[in-house]
Amino acid sequence: MNKIKLPINIIFALFTTVILSAGEILVVDNPDVFRLFNKKTGKILNYYFLPADNDLEATLIDIDTLIVYTRIFTEVEKNYQYQIVVDGKSKTVTRKARPSNVSKGLDGQIVSSYNSYLRSIGTTRSKIVLNNDSGFDLLVKLRGKNQNSAKQDIDYVRFSPNTFDEEKIIIYNNKAYTYFSAKEKNISFSLEGPVMLKIISRLIFPDNLTSRFNYRYTLELDRKEFSTFTETAYPSSKSVLKDEHKIISTGDVNIVKIPSGIHEVRIKDIDVNRDLLFRLYINKSAVEPVE
Repeated sequence: MNKIKLPINIIFALFTTVILSAGEILVVDNPDVFRLFNKKTGKILNYYFLPADNDLEATLIDIDTLIVYTRIFTEVEKNYQYQIVVDGKSKTVTRKARPSNVSKGLDGQIVSSYNSYLRSIGTTRSKIVLNNDSGFDLLVKLRGKNQNSAKQDIDYVRFSPNTFDEEKIIIYNNKAYTYFSAKEKNISFSLEGPVMLKIISRLIFPDNLTSRFNYRYTLELDRKEFSTFTETAYPSSKSVLKDEHKIISTGDVNIVKIPSGIHEVRIKDIDVNRDLLFRLYINKSAVEPVE
């Protein structure tokens, strides 16, 4: 496999894709991972750490049924709840937590046994937002019903384009993320394939009254259209533009396999009345730092 040579000062930010037999769950940005040890099985379990009053965003591709596993940190029985939004439709999930007899944090933290919530997904592509309004820190695991036991986690690294209009900083879960706009200039860069390119897109809403907005963008390879993506944007309750009082959408995720060879890549915002932001990743195994 060809390697992409990048400067050693590239900023590495992991982005995880959970590969399933029935499709993919694409988690936006890089949520923190909390590890548990199960003394019964001897295995280490990975959960996303979701602090109170924070969101977890993901895109589901070809998932028939979503299963959300949750735990809290507790030494006694407690009730907790969270909100899950699937394609703009919200539901409150209430569960009772009991201390686990078999699982603990690697540093001995006491956690509850897992609770699950099952949700049928009626479309081939859906967006979910899990809002932790429980008042507790949540541990979250997302799975598909027909999960492949031979799943793998793929690490991605953030990739910065050569040309873009301007940089925008988005604050999400108290972390800063750099996005690039393509309003005046196209986003452009070169890649040597084969490589997986992951694109997170967000919309800046034109006003504070709109609850959803459709937008499109195209991906060109060597000045020829390769893919066109059509998305429906929903306002994010937790992501904000730094130093700007504008509403932005939750993140939409698309994956493109760039074929073998060196290619000139362009991302074009094709709707003149839309203001889009993009964040890019490539699979980590394709990166070879330059000494």
